[in-house]
Amino acid sequence: MYQYGNVAVKYQNENRNRRLNNQQKQQEPKQTSHHQSKTKGQSLLASREKMLSVFAVLIVIATLSLLMARGAMLSEMNYELQALERELEKLEETNAKLEVEVIQLSSPERILAIAQNELGMSMQERTVKILSKSREGDE
Repeated sequence: MYQYGNVAVKYQNENRNRRLNNQQKQQEPKQTSHHQSKTKGQSLLASREKMLSVFAVLIVIATLSLLMARGAMLSEMNYELQALERELEKLEETNAKLEVEVIQLSSPERILAIAQNELGMSMQERTVKILSKSREGDE
């Protein structure tokens, strides 16, 4: 320690401090390089974890999107099925009405009445031949 004008002690202390500082400076880069490698390794690991996290999130989002799209498609198909079932019911009702109308319009009594009243035709019993269609089930 420097005391009251002793230049030699002051000089020795300054040299000792310089050497210590130089030694610390030489040791610091080694520590910092080791520290930097650790931080590089940690940052690399952290970046991999981030990449994996982002990838996992993307996979989850893609999966959910597919499920939602499939659900929407199923809903649309179900709606179309219900519309087709309603249309089928209407067509069956219309078909039943048309079958009744065909039966009414093709009755022999109605045809005879129209022929006699509207067309002025007369029926002669000896010239009438009744032809019947044989159905597959009838014999």
